[in-house]
Amino acid sequence: MIIFLYGPDSYRRRKKLNEVVGEYQRKHSNLTLEYFDLEMDDEFNRLQEFALSRSLFKDVKMAVIGGIFEIEFKKEVKQFLKSQLKTDDLTLVISSDQKPVEDSKFLTEKPVLSQKFENLSGERLKFFIRKEAQSRNIDLTPQAVNFLAENFKENTWGLITELEKISSVGKKSLDTAELQKFGDFYESPNIFDFIGLFLRGNFNRKTALRNLELLFLSHEEPAKIFNILASMSRSPELINRLADYDVAIKSGKLGYEEILLDLALG
Repeated sequence: MIIFLYGPDSYRRRKKLNEVVGEYQRKHSNLTLEYFDLEMDDEFNRLQEFALSRSLFKDVKMAVIGGIFEIEFKKEVKQFLKSQLKTDDLTLVISSDQKPVEDSKFLTEKPVLSQKFENLSGERLKFFIRKEAQSRNIDLTPQAVNFLAENFKENTWGLITELEKISSVGKKSLDTAELQKFGDFYESPNIFDFIGLFLRGNFNRKTALRNLELLFLSHEEPAKIFNILASMSRSPELINRLADYDVAIKSGKLGYEEILLDLALG
């Protein structure tokens, strides 16, 4: 069985991926879960070995796969995926921000379960904002929803960071004027304002969330922010924490956006 999640909205795509994995873990106590990034050397071979391996206890297996279109979509990859379309004991979950290439169009056709995550706009974006705000017990006026929709076009992670910031300081009801004052939307983003909070020992959650939001708004590359922080870190505790995050990134368990948000939340 194959589940294919694709599209540029990485927040909603990642959320759906976590829901799928969580549902399988609840249903199958004997689930064997592995993550594969096909951009990394020998990962495709490891994936094939995982698919072919059999357990005496008939475990249910799930492989979460990233980087499938970042490499040349080779004939052997296509053949492998097609061979797994009707398997019962192995589920492949593919997550990609890219559309299928010509040789992989079958990933959007039955029996594959596929879902597309385009960037939201218009009323769909406003509905999403209201839903995410309500889940954090935040009451937004219609004008405030419109304001957020205008400021966070194609930037769901920035929106979620802003809502997390509001939630973390207990601000539950906002109109547009309060939101403008609270959000500091018009400051110039600076990577070193953000990473300096972790290097100088003067960490402040509200400031970290605000700075990260500004970086997301300016479409600063999350991997770049993480790598600069890692290169400048001197604290053994922070170095170890970033090393654990790096493993989670390379295994596909977390994305850079999630990790930066987790760091900002302290």
